[in-house]
Amino acid sequence: MVNEGTSTLPERIKLIEDQKQKLLKDIEEKEAQLVHLEEKLKRYYRGENY
Repeated sequence: MVNEGTSTLPERIKLIEDQKQKLLKDIEEKEAQLVHLEEKLKRYYRGENY
């Protein structure tokens, strides 16, 4: 699309915005997974077996 010039700029912007939103969602999911693992570790360190 870059080779086609500025006429494709809106499409390129949309693609990048979509990629950004997907990445932000992925980060949010990974952060939730990390919190879950940290909580599980805390329980295990306290000697809880669940």
